[in-house]
Amino acid sequence: MRIFKTGSPFAPLWFLVVATPLIIESCITASTPASHWLNPVTCLMLVLAYGPPVLWLRELWVRGQLALPALFIMGIAYGLFNEGILAHTLTQIAGDPAKNFIGYDEWGGIHWAWASLILPWHGFNSVCFMVLLTHLFFPAHSRTPWLSDKAQKRLGYVILLSLGLYFAVHTPERLAPPHVFFVYIPILLLVMGAAIKWPRRWTETTGPTQRQLVASVMMGLLPNILILMAGFGFAENKVPLPLYFLLTIGVTGLVIWSLGHCRWQRTLAFMLGGTWPLAAFTHFVTGGLTSMIFFASYLTLSILALRKLLAAAVLVPNNETIRQKG
Repeated sequence: MRIFKTGSPFAPLWFLVVATPLIIESCITASTPASHWLNPVTCLMLVLAYGPPVLWLRELWVRGQLALPALFIMGIAYGLFNEGILAHTLTQIAGDPAKNFIGYDEWGGIHWAWASLILPWHGFNSVCFMVLLTHLFFPAHSRTPWLSDKAQKRLGYVILLSLGLYFAVHTPERLAPPHVFFVYIPILLLVMGAAIKWPRRWTETTGPTQRQLVASVMMGLLPNILILMAGFGFAENKVPLPLYFLLTIGVTGLVIWSLGHCRWQRTLAFMLGGTWPLAAFTHFVTGGLTSMIFFASYLTLSILALRKLLAAAVLVPNNETIRQKG
């Protein structure tokens, strides 16, 4: 069986599969302390948890030539897979990361306010950011599939069949009540259906100016971390739930709108700026030599990404749009 498409690159595929858990779990969040990557079992589990699902979503998005908001919506579905089926934070009864939400937002055993915060966060960072970052570093293959049609289908079947197995593994603090599995699956299908049926197709635009990119980075420095702080703070202070959902649903709607109206280069610059305060805070919380290495490595990688964006901005004119007919 041919796994990769003829002429498809190995480098971007493995970058997406391996860098996604490294960056999301241990560089811009402290979900997995950097030192845990010294354990081969932990490495394998994180790569399997992030890599195949994010790769599969990227392939689905590219094959459909879907617009960027569709990828974000797919990322929300990935967030439900990650936090609900795999990590069980949506149903946990004690401990981090959702301890502020215990006794605040449960209905039917599920933390709905926490879900409305963390699922879009995954869509924005774990999926949209990582896919765009990979495409930036490997532009020659950014809009072509990496897997053969047969491999893409089989990967989808493996992920689908693994849902029950992932869900069955839980800890005493992070319970997995059987009934919530049958809540998650319809939601997953509805969200994925909305993404696939997104009415617009990919719009390729010329690059913005360097000044616009720098402005996007500066604008992105605070929103990501401030939204997270507000979400945790609202839960800790038991702010009325309608106000909480107004915040998270409003921000999610704004993200969908902006992804559909902003050039992807400016979007990625905004995302890069948003990760820097998160990375600095993560290193402050965890500390240690391994954390310092991860922090320095991520800063280097993100600066290289910004330099690549700025270099490309010089080569193209501004305010021209080429639309692909989908």
